[in-house]
Amino acid sequence: GPIFHEGRLYVSSNYGTGSALLKLARQGEGLAQTEVWRSKDVQNRFSTMVLNDGHIYGMSEGAFVCAEFLTGAVKWSEKHPNWGNGILADGHLIVLSATGRLEIAKATPEGYSPTTRVQVLGGRCWTAPVLHNGKLYVRNQSTVMCLDLKP
Repeated sequence: GPIFHEGRLYVSSNYGTGSALLKLARQGEGLAQTEVWRSKDVQNRFSTMVLNDGHIYGMSEGAFVCAEFLTGAVKWSEKHPNWGNGILADGHLIVLSATGRLEIAKATPEGYSPTTRVQVLGGRCWTAPVLHNGKLYVRNQSTVMCLDLKP
């Protein structure tokens, strides 16, 4: 999905399209757009990137990546055997792979170092996890699971 932040719109697709950042500004009755950058280094298929402290994080063609929001420069790329979906909470990435492996890592441009890696579900997990009041909801095609993340 797109990310809109401070007058800039990040969009991405897969199948060779890549991603781009557009600067939007009012022009008369409409909007003018200026392309800030375009890149094939980040290509999202099923997942949405998240924005944290000037960097975007998410799955891109078999890798979990971090890129600068304003330049598109990739800071790191970690091969990942299964694409997945992630969310951002309190400066941490919470990622559920397509095969049900949950990973939690600090969102930092210095690298991807999960502090938690646990298989929570099997089967096909294509839905992003949902966090509400310290409880993480994950699902596959037949099961919904609630994990208490409170200390």
